[in-house]
Amino acid sequence: MSLAPIALFAYKRPDHVRRTLEALSGCAQASQSRLFVFCDGPKSPSEERVVEQVHQVVEGEAWCGDVIVQKHDHNRGLARSVIEGVTRLCQEHGKVIVLEDDMVLSRGFLAYHNEALQRYDRAERVLQVSGHVFPFPQRSQADAAYFMPLSTSQGWSTWARAWNHFDVDATGWERLLHDRLTRERFDLDDTFPYTQMLTAQLQGKIDSWAIRWWWSFFVNNGLCLFPPKSLVVNIGFDDQATHTKRADHYYNDPDWTPERSVALYPDRVAVDEASFDRLKAYLFRTTDPPLSAKLLRHGKGLIRRIRNAIRSGRD
Repeated sequence: MSLAPIALFAYKRPDHVRRTLEALSGCAQASQSRLFVFCDGPKSPSEERVVEQVHQVVEGEAWCGDVIVQKHDHNRGLARSVIEGVTRLCQEHGKVIVLEDDMVLSRGFLAYHNEALQRYDRAERVLQVSGHVFPFPQRSQADAAYFMPLSTSQGWSTWARAWNHFDVDATGWERLLHDRLTRERFDLDDTFPYTQMLTAQLQGKIDSWAIRWWWSFFVNNGLCLFPPKSLVVNIGFDDQATHTKRADHYYNDPDWTPERSVALYPDRVAVDEASFDRLKAYLFRTTDPPLSAKLLRHGKGLIRRIRNAIRSGRD
């Protein structure tokens, strides 16, 4: 098996990145894998010391079979770093496993990704493999991976053929504002506010590669492989985080263990409808505050306000 290169994006959290690297080095296949660490630069002189501490951590040990560190003198931001780093490694290697500096991985994480990348290499509709899955009620066959029509941003992997679909400008996104059925599907049957997120991105209010990847994934009718239970724990919900500074209570699996792995993979490339329905029901109930409550409060006025905000931004 040809092992995929691993991209790790780090910034200014030396303790977090150490925990991520320690978990990565404990994965089966780590000693045979090539790790590329992309270290973003400081935003101000006050961050120079902590950014240097990150460099010391990533260069301090042989975390994988081969470690290549790329350091930037100025801050590029996570979105630009991920887009450029993933694009480069896909062009050079044809596939990549992607991590950020706030993830603890199970020991079976790399084996799962490399097996899936090999199995579905020529399955054109499969655009991504995810190491994370929300802790919603599981199916009866809880030890098998499965497909859902949803992209993710936590502990994921992809191929060059899939990443070629990435559209940094989210071309055609405006139809979300005028086509109710498209908007509902993009928002997972009104269970998650992706339209709001994409609108904020295109207004310059947030800087997210992931919401643009979801649009690209969505318009190309993509599928993502998910593990039966999450192989990733996010340890980044704290004051050092760039975006989310408090834990999303619905995000991490409270029963997570580092021993997790995946034994079974689907032969048929098709949506597991039962799991997808369970996920949407889970998100509808548990987003904070619950999206169901938001919809009851705001109703149809939600999209009207989005449209008005876009018009004012253009004016």
